[in-house]
Amino acid sequence: MNVIELQRRRAEAAVKSLNTLPALPGTAVRLLAELGPSGADARRLAALVNQDMGLAAKVLRVANSPFYGQSRSIDSVERALVLLGLDVVRNIAVASSLDPLFRGGQIGPGFHMRELWRHSLAVALLADSIAHQFLPAARPQAFIAGLLHDIGILVAVHVLPSEFLQLVGDVAQYVDADRTLLAELELRHLGATHDELGAALLEHWLIPEPLLRVAANHHHTSSDAGCAPSGAASTEDPLIALVALADRLSTEVGQPIGLDGRPPTRLAEACAGLGLEDAALTNLVALEQGRIEALATQLSG
Repeated sequence: MNVIELQRRRAEAAVKSLNTLPALPGTAVRLLAELGPSGADARRLAALVNQDMGLAAKVLRVANSPFYGQSRSIDSVERALVLLGLDVVRNIAVASSLDPLFRGGQIGPGFHMRELWRHSLAVALLADSIAHQFLPAARPQAFIAGLLHDIGILVAVHVLPSEFLQLVGDVAQYVDADRTLLAELELRHLGATHDELGAALLEHWLIPEPLLRVAANHHHTSSDAGCAPSGAASTEDPLIALVALADRLSTEVGQPIGLDGRPPTRLAEACAGLGLEDAALTNLVALEQGRIEALATQLSG
């Protein structure tokens, strides 16, 4: 058995012991399934959200918040779909469903569960904004792909708590560690990287393949390819490149996560992976900086 196969099996074994991880709500599972190749349907999406009264109430609260700047009151999920659009309502619903999984406090030096959630929201919002302006074909999945990209860290926190605490302690000793070193530390303490744990969890949840590939490959970058994954994925899977760029930009908006390590490339190099100029993202980053905390506050209310 080669090393890659051994790591995959360790990740799968960790996911199989997920009795300590809060279950993903059934509504969230069905919402995520709407991201498949057949796309989502507004009537079906409204029915799904309305089946869960708590979720429907949270969607309406967020939809009516200053974050979305609606001048008219939104009093139903159907109305939210008309005014905000299908993708936005689905994104609010999925984020609202996932928020409870990231509840918790400080875990060792330099790691806090809510910081992981804010980082995930930052990458989701940045990926969605970049896709909206520059890669419209990737937008339907961009927000959710960003939201789930580091879900493997959640697996480590819940399934391997003592090992994760040791990992965080080790990481704290390396102020300027790159991703290669941090991956080695993850393998030493967890038996798999958080990328592998995330991919295994999303497969367990039956999440559509494109989102699984993002979780598995968003750190597979090189200085030559910028934020685009190395190898064939750099041209075949722009969703991975998009989330990798958003992950890199999260440091620019003050929402990095310690387990990602020092950014592997300068911003100009990262932008090159998607054929963008770094100047094109300057205004976008400035706009998103205030929105991230606002959305986190609304979702947690």
